[in-house]
Amino acid sequence: MTKPSTIKYLAILGGVGAVISPFIALTMSIATLPRYYYIPLYYIYGAGSILFFLLFLTGLLALILTIHTAQFTSKMPQRAATDLKTVGIVVIIVGIISIFNLVTIISGLLILAAGVECSSIWQKIRQARTKTGWPFNTVATAAGSTWARRMSCQFCGAPLVIMTASSYGHLVHIDTQCPLDETHETLQLPLSQLDIWAPVAADRLHRCVKCGERTIAQIIIRQTHVSSQLQAYCPHGHPNRIYRSIWTPLYPYVARIPSTDIGFQEARITPRFRPAIFTPQIEPRQQPITISYSNIESIRTGPIGYCTQCGVKIESSDRYCFRCGASIR
Repeated sequence: MTKPSTIKYLAILGGVGAVISPFIALTMSIATLPRYYYIPLYYIYGAGSILFFLLFLTGLLALILTIHTAQFTSKMPQRAATDLKTVGIVVIIVGIISIFNLVTIISGLLILAAGVECSSIWQKIRQARTKTGWPFNTVATAAGSTWARRMSCQFCGAPLVIMTASSYGHLVHIDTQCPLDETHETLQLPLSQLDIWAPVAADRLHRCVKCGERTIAQIIIRQTHVSSQLQAYCPHGHPNRIYRSIWTPLYPYVARIPSTDIGFQEARITPRFRPAIFTPQIEPRQQPITISYSNIESIRTGPIGYCTQCGVKIESSDRYCFRCGASIR
């Protein structure tokens, strides 16, 4: 799916094209005039001046609206979808009226495509909300702490899967993706509070980017003093083809797979009051729908360890790692 930032640039590009289209058409008409005298001079005399002004005015309005709409593309995709599709259709109609101005029509198609992509994102968000138990404050993975809420999808509440993490001064920049609605978000976390948000980051790192379930293993593919590339393995077999790149000094803090979901036990649906004749009635608390079943691991008996070489889970009775064969001490 197209990222919201890409949709934003696509819409603005269409607006810019709509503004410059009358000048391009005028230049082409003047350039071809000596060779083809039968071309009507509608860009210079009479109705041509009206068409030129109509094209320019439409392009200018389209540019203003696309820039304005781009500001909330990543916040309110449902509103952005409606606005962009409307502007795109208007620009296309004006391009057809202006004796099929191809540049204007192409610009309108770009704006319309951005609106269609926004609409597609909104449909995925609506489907994701049915899986997580929206509203946001009732989603299990987002209710554990302030950091758990911050590292959850702003649209459906699902845990954001960490794809990359890099250092920028006193901040850690984390690129994430929602496994349900596929929206992307970049977070900036302070290094000074690393010990507080690291457990939540570990939970978000060890998740499948396709379904959001806890991964069964994270294998180091390549490691330098700057970054560590990891390959994730989903318990349901979903392919995680993109390697996850983690800042190497951060990796020891998020290397271990959490045993249970952060905030899973704390999440509850806020009680609501029903009107009654004399006294209000309170609905019983309900457990919100969770997208992860990794809490089942808590019923296992005995401690669960991890191989120091490849990071796969091992039992306390194992003497050798079943994946890489390393001796377990």
